[in-house]
Amino acid sequence: MITVKEDTTLVGVSELRTRFDKVLEAIGKHKVLLEKRHKPVAVIVPIDKYNQMEELIESIEDTCL
Repeated sequence: MITVKEDTTLVGVSELRTRFDKVLEAIGKHKVLLEKRHKPVAVIVPIDKYNQMEELIESIEDTCL
């Protein structure tokens, strides 16, 4: 795991398999960028951040309709 910014940690897929507990700990603090073969494939965010994003999307959708 490498912290690339104050709020972002970079984790390889193989490291996710071997150090899952540490990755979960990092997810609790900030977003984790998951990469495979040095290419980003996913972003994992804490559940509260995800819920905020969902609420924001719903709010925007309600405003646009």
